[in-house]
Amino acid sequence: MCIGRAWDGKNLICIMESFGKPSKKHTWESFSSHIKEGSKLIHDGENSHSLLVDKLNLSEEIHTTKETRGLKDKENPMDSKRAACNA
Repeated sequence: MCIGRAWDGKNLICIMESFGKPSKKHTWESFSSHIKEGSKLIHDGENSHSLLVDKLNLSEEIHTTKETRGLKDKENPMDSKRAACNA
């Protein structure tokens, strides 16, 4: 089960996108109406995010799982206290 999550610093949404690996189609259907055009998307580099970035003209900051693996929460840029999808 693929659960997508987005956080804007105040609001958190969790959406069941699909079963298995996320696809561009499922990610678009799940999140396009929740992200303001021109926002900044901080994400893990998952390929399915590229459609959001392209169609919504988002700036992006990528922190791959390879980069963040083993980091303590306070050091991890993907920690929910630090990372946000700034809508």
